[in-house]
Amino acid sequence: MPDKKIIIAGLSAGGALVDETLEKVSQETQVYAIAAGIPFWHDNFESENTLLLDNNGKDSLAKGDVKSLISALVKAPFKWIFSKINGENLTFSQALQAPGHEYFWSSSEVNSQIVTFLKEKLR
Repeated sequence: MPDKKIIIAGLSAGGALVDETLEKVSQETQVYAIAAGIPFWHDNFESENTLLLDNNGKDSLAKGDVKSLISALVKAPFKWIFSKINGENLTFSQALQAPGHEYFWSSSEVNSQIVTFLKEKLR
């Protein structure tokens, strides 16, 4: 389907999966990828068809800030327990959130990078 354009997107491990998928697809196709917060241990595939987001270097998981990641891991059980005591509905994975590993559409950095990428690729 040479006239069709496909966009795949993923966050964190999903971003790594998107990255690996694009690597396996011919670069002559019109498949584009948006990968946000790919963990630092994943070897990123460089392509003009990929937008890699790392919150402008603020994502501790993407940049491999081990100190911040260990701190988040140690604090997570306490955040989770205290949330339950306070009647909040915080999941353990939310308590374990790595600093900077959140990507909100309302963020002008995330929004503008994605919109610019899509306008360029989908024109």
